[in-house]
Amino acid sequence: MNNRRALWLTGLASAVLFAINGLWFPWRFGSELPHAVMPDKDVFATPESLLYLRERLAGNEAAASLLKTMHLTTDMVFPLVFAVFLFLLLRQLLPAARWRGAHLPGWLASALLALPFLYMASDYAENVSCLLLFPPAEPSAAFASLLAFLLPWMIRLKLMFVTITGVIVLRLTVLRPSTPTEG
Repeated sequence: MNNRRALWLTGLASAVLFAINGLWFPWRFGSELPHAVMPDKDVFATPESLLYLRERLAGNEAAASLLKTMHLTTDMVFPLVFAVFLFLLLRQLLPAARWRGAHLPGWLASALLALPFLYMASDYAENVSCLLLFPPAEPSAAFASLLAFLLPWMIRLKLMFVTITGVIVLRLTVLRPSTPTEG
């Protein structure tokens, strides 16, 4: 399969999975558990808010089941597909990238190409933490507290890597510096 075709397919698959994970599941979750935000969508999550959500989910089997279903279905595939899409996109854009007037050094290009996979690793770590923290899982109080402490950092780390990658893609496409003209 050629790179452009793989880029389009992974981009389309990412968009579909994002719509399911970012719109449909949160909508259903909010219907089952009013005034609650799915933990992996809550950038303002605190250990206290996550432990409170855990208590609420213990009393709402439908919402807990929905959260578990998301993490064991589409959220198992989305981080990988999206990371591959971002990697292919960066790989296509980086050869034309300039740094201080010259081609990008190999070490910098390699570091930038690692960003999608750092996003993927942090997203999977977040998903596993959610599966271990929220019902039907029954972690000990100490382990639940540890997971509730780590989960907000994983959420923010995931968002940081995807944001940095997005800014780099924007910089390499939309915000390209114009070449100086002689005149």
